[in-house]
Amino acid sequence: MINRICAWALMGGLIILWLPPGVAASNCQLETSPSGPGVALTRHLGIDCSEQEREARAVDAIQLLQAFKEGKGVDLEGVVIRGDLSLDLLPVGRLPPELEGAKDLQGFEVRLIPGSMKIVNSVVRGAIRYGSTQGLLVVQGPVSFNGTRFEQVVDLSRSVFLQPVTLSGAQFLRESYFVQGRFLRGLYAEKTTFGPHT
Repeated sequence: MINRICAWALMGGLIILWLPPGVAASNCQLETSPSGPGVALTRHLGIDCSEQEREARAVDAIQLLQAFKEGKGVDLEGVVIRGDLSLDLLPVGRLPPELEGAKDLQGFEVRLIPGSMKIVNSVVRGAIRYGSTQGLLVVQGPVSFNGTRFEQVVDLSRSVFLQPVTLSGAQFLRESYFVQGRFLRGLYAEKTTFGPHT
């Protein structure tokens, strides 16, 4: 009996030694939101997650686009986002009531992000673009990109932000454009770095 216990203990020890470093003692915590109408797409990875664990749990840009199409916001923290996010693929909608009196915004195609856009302490590997030259992108919820690194182009030109936009500590490694952007509740960009030609 003692020999069997020793054999199992030895096998368990050998299995742990054969695992890649960090697998046996990983403390990577993932917080998600329950799915449902109006519930933001939520993914929070804890500070104990390694780069490999973040890559393994990466969020695809198409998931963000789908959340916006469903009328949801996004709440992402500590994640990696893969792929390009093309916001001109959002359906054409109506100008929100709070902008109906703005005569200079009449007559444009309007695409809406109805919820918040929170991407904090994350890495965005692909481009984020709103490419319509005939329309407006209206973001109805608050935007926070605090501490996030954008590795490709960010073009949010012709966007109207109805709530505060916070870019503090964000890094835009490539070009970032906010041409003809309107920040109705302010833009905060303390310790933000911008790439060339911004």
